[in-house]
Amino acid sequence: MKTNQNGFSALIVILILIIIGLLGVGGWYFWSNQEDEQETTEPVATEQPEDSPSESSEPAEDTQLIPDGWVRYSNTEIGITFLYPQDWGEVVRAEFDDQGNSDYFGFSEFDPVSVGGLQADYEVKPRGGTLIDPGGFSVAADGAIQFQNRDGSVAGPASSEYTLVDGDNCIMALGTQFFDTLAYHATCNTPSDVTPGFNFAAQDSSLVDVAVFEQMVESYEVL
Repeated sequence: MKTNQNGFSALIVILILIIIGLLGVGGWYFWSNQEDEQETTEPVATEQPEDSPSESSEPAEDTQLIPDGWVRYSNTEIGITFLYPQDWGEVVRAEFDDQGNSDYFGFSEFDPVSVGGLQADYEVKPRGGTLIDPGGFSVAADGAIQFQNRDGSVAGPASSEYTLVDGDNCIMALGTQFFDTLAYHATCNTPSDVTPGFNFAAQDSSLVDVAVFEQMVESYEVL
């Protein structure tokens, strides 16, 4: 009888050990699966690429609409640009005189209009004035328009025919007496210390369409 009790007790111990083992294995399996789920569901940090400028957001090279039959001239040394009729040909450098340095230009297919200015170190010797002489302009506190010398000093008041052009870079006279002719003339300020004034000149206004001259001057911009 005692032997049977001992055998029964041993069986119970074995069953308990088996149950404990199964619980341990089950617990390990459950815990292992939980860790795997945490590893797979944890968000992964990714490095965001830096924003790069869009090509479409860059300013257009040409901020003006060029009319049909017109072309753009730009001079990066002086820092200016303007439009002119294509049938006037190319803008070509010309000799102003032998008294000093100048940035003086004509049009290869149209003589009545010239453009440009004298450089700051140009020394005017006794001679008659020209429409290329002004070194730009300024506006006094009282609103009076005055021509400037190439050193930035005031040369004198502009005549009443001169008005300020939209953009405030130029003044223009569409009919000013120049010796014995009626001329179209504009002088514009530049960002250059070498050539501080840029002029548009039609010494004989009868040879130039006033609307074309006006449109050319109004297209003037500094770079």
